[in-house]
Amino acid sequence: MTRNKTYQFSPAVEKELEILVAYLEKKKYSPATIQQYYNYCGLFIENMLAQKISPEVVTYQQIRDFIFQLKEQMSIKHVNRVLTGIHHYYTSLDLGMNPAGNLRVRGERRQPPMRFIEFDELVQLYDAYDALDDRTKRNKVILGLMIYQAITTRELHRLHEKNIQLKEGNIYIQGSRSSHHRTLDLDARQLLDLQEYILVVRPRMLDAIRSGKYLQKSGRKPAKPDPKIEQQLFFSEGGSASIKTSLHHMFKALKKINPKIKSGQVIRAAVIGDWLKSYDVRIVQYMAGHKYVSSTERYDLYNLEDLEDGLRNYHPLK
Repeated sequence: MTRNKTYQFSPAVEKELEILVAYLEKKKYSPATIQQYYNYCGLFIENMLAQKISPEVVTYQQIRDFIFQLKEQMSIKHVNRVLTGIHHYYTSLDLGMNPAGNLRVRGERRQPPMRFIEFDELVQLYDAYDALDDRTKRNKVILGLMIYQAITTRELHRLHEKNIQLKEGNIYIQGSRSSHHRTLDLDARQLLDLQEYILVVRPRMLDAIRSGKYLQKSGRKPAKPDPKIEQQLFFSEGGSASIKTSLHHMFKALKKINPKIKSGQVIRAAVIGDWLKSYDVRIVQYMAGHKYVSSTERYDLYNLEDLEDGLRNYHPLK
């Protein structure tokens, strides 16, 4: 991942941007996102000041003129990101109105990922995945959460042991800036594997890390175990709080069972598409953790009876 470029602006522009940065920090945006919006708004403010236009009294038409200039150099997707930054800038000024509030360049096509797998195939995948040691037993529990709760890889990293309620038979999935929290039922087919992992496998993995036995394992390891693993539900055998490498190896094994399983997104798409066959879209929106119902509605294309139309509508040559 490339680091965001830092632009150099005049003192006058930097002073205008101070309020924006304070606003974004208060909203707990990541440093990378703050830097991105800093760059976008800095270019906008610089352009306005060069025309002797005060950003505080800019008009809707003046912002449109700026955006039309950008369209000559940037993709529609990029231009809309700039507009989002400008929207945040005027929100931070709290002027009582936002001249960028309703602006968005149309024409950006959001192509949904296509589902070429039935839910029954996922169940067969879960049954076929052999859990022979602590690592693969952990992976099978992860796979079960992806298949039965459509959990994302980011959410896997945020799970704590306390989020699993075995007696009640449910799981609490924390929300984030891009997703809502939800409580979902656990499936009977995953309960035994989950119970063994929580009561036996996870404590055994922690003991191996604490005692130093993990050093005998092959593969890359952190200089010392990450203390976060004491709370996290999942962690690597080498003592890392990140399971990205573990997931990479898991999907390599899954592709040998079913070549269509290339990522967690493929599984999630199939699961949400299957939910939409049985539940109202608003219920599925909650189950999937989507903030907007439009995000859920896109997955309705995954139902096989509509797949042909979906492929036709999103053909790259159309």
